[in-house]
Amino acid sequence: LQPVLHSIPSEIEGRKLDMNVTMGYPLQETPIYSYVLALTDLHMHGNKDANTWKYTQASIVLKHPYTKRMVGDQALKILSYLKSHNVMFPSTRQLTSYEEADENGNKIYVEVPYLQEIFTQIKGHLDLTQYLINITEKIGKSYKQQLIDNKKEAQTDFELQLYVESVFAAHSVISRVHTLQEREPIFNVNNATLSRLLVQMLQQKSIPFHGEPAIGLQVMGLLETRNLDFRNVIMLSVNEGQLPKQERMASLIPYALRDAYGMTTIEKQVSLYAFYFYNLLQRAENVTLMYNSTADGMTSGEMSRFMMQLQVESKAIFNNGPDIELLSLAASNESQHLTAVEIEKTEEVKEKLRNIKYISPSSINNYIDCPLKFYMSKVAGFRRDDEVSEGVDNPMFGSIFHKVMELIYRPLVEKQVFADYLNGLANNKSAIEALVDKAFGIEFFKMSENETTYHPKYNGEQLLNKYVLMDYVKNQLRYDALSCPMTILGVEEKVECDIVLNDNKTSIQLGGYIDRFERIHNERGESIIRISDYKTNAKAQKASSLEGLFDNETYERAYNYLQALYYCEVYSQQEKPKEAVMPALMYIKTATKDRDCRLSIGKEFVEDYAKQFQSQYVDLLRDKLSEIFLSDTPFTQHESHCDSCEFRSYCKR
Repeated sequence: LQPVLHSIPSEIEGRKLDMNVTMGYPLQETPIYSYVLALTDLHMHGNKDANTWKYTQASIVLKHPYTKRMVGDQALKILSYLKSHNVMFPSTRQLTSYEEADENGNKIYVEVPYLQEIFTQIKGHLDLTQYLINITEKIGKSYKQQLIDNKKEAQTDFELQLYVESVFAAHSVISRVHTLQEREPIFNVNNATLSRLLVQMLQQKSIPFHGEPAIGLQVMGLLETRNLDFRNVIMLSVNEGQLPKQERMASLIPYALRDAYGMTTIEKQVSLYAFYFYNLLQRAENVTLMYNSTADGMTSGEMSRFMMQLQVESKAIFNNGPDIELLSLAASNESQHLTAVEIEKTEEVKEKLRNIKYISPSSINNYIDCPLKFYMSKVAGFRRDDEVSEGVDNPMFGSIFHKVMELIYRPLVEKQVFADYLNGLANNKSAIEALVDKAFGIEFFKMSENETTYHPKYNGEQLLNKYVLMDYVKNQLRYDALSCPMTILGVEEKVECDIVLNDNKTSIQLGGYIDRFERIHNERGESIIRISDYKTNAKAQKASSLEGLFDNETYERAYNYLQALYYCEVYSQQEKPKEAVMPALMYIKTATKDRDCRLSIGKEFVEDYAKQFQSQYVDLLRDKLSEIFLSDTPFTQHESHCDSCEFRSYCKR
């Protein structure tokens, strides 16, 4: 029905088209149906305990248009808080109130009465239907007030009338079930069975349209055409299986017994459809029968047996033997080639580029991998919406590991660390577990760093990730012990410097956070500074040349090398160290004593960044940045990293 109604024009040749719809509009296509489903699902599966709810079910209710209709933007404020703090199991208070500053700037809690009614406990078998009745009544009253306030506009607002009728229809179904519960003991079922029953009843309900049956275009089902004659008839979906309907009879009586005792069989139903079909055509002057010849799923793509009969017996059926014309309408089946998206550097784009004063190594890697990805993230400012997740994805796993290592090494900054200490900590299971719990609490559950104890409530997947993290931390500590004694110089420290581009006047600030840097001694006993970068979700990479780090055509480009050397450059420019600076990539999944964390470019290890590669690396980096900020080179697509790209839905790759 919906596609048909949307396809019929409101005017034909400048004249308004009158239309009457006798078919009911399905209740399950209206917002109230999805709202009732969301509310029942909330109480069937989203109520964790007496005062705790599951975010997945609670967020669906908070995001629903009817919740917004009743409470405005208050629900969005609550959702924003839950997302920012990654609250997977919010309390009733967190779902029914939000923080706001008063006139004096003090934080106060604002209670939302409607949400308090939504997130309330349901126990008895009568409570669920009474709960749904109360909610639908409140929504119905809001529509009633809208009809009173906008009486003239409401009379011609089709959607408003439909929504009002849908709320009334849903309320009627729920009230009927509630009445049966009170009168009939057989309806005293558990809430899970009751919710399934409600869903089935709502799916079968339709909302009647009110119109003038004697005027205009009539949109109706086959059964509604009984005893009516039309000059012009257009029938849709005249496919075998649709006309007649091939419905299986829900009966325990076998077909043979039904046939032997003269009971209703499928043949009787087919004959009824045939009667209605030919009765509709008997006085029609123009008849158009349409069927879909494409076989798709349950659709056979065959014309109805009634159409076949018309072709074979047209002269016997019709006295004058009218001509039957067969027409075929085929859509073009040509494959469309995707055109690459390309963003020219217009003056507007260049102005946005000029406003970018800071660039990180991840942004440069994004540009090399796909210039369009750089444009969307850095220039256009697209961001993926934050969402509460019970799973620990790769970025979050890395953040938790980084936080654990920061908690370990932050108190040791400017101190000399020995192997016995790190090995002893690695063997202290309870200490490692406490550190991982704290990191999980801060990064994943968004708990305050000032809390004295951390006891997060883990689900199964989170608990597995916790134990995996504990093993990785132990391995990393044992590997770090091999470099002892070492002096920790900084942990998660921000470094930055400026670089002048090829026009000798444009300056861009380079910067980022170094995971850890320390003073150690190399194999020759010389004091060096090691820039350590943890890699939690990457395998060890190799680079044959520096040029390959900046070339997106390079097979398995060593993007981690570019980042490690980037930190060496920024640190060297900021701190001006006297010792040699050496980059190191700590691949935590392979943290064994046989692993070498040094970078090798070609056959040469990077042991002194300034002497070996600084000049060449800076020139390549400057050229790439000049290409981004100074040249007219457009932002184009590169398909090598489309599978994991967060902007894939935009460029349709």
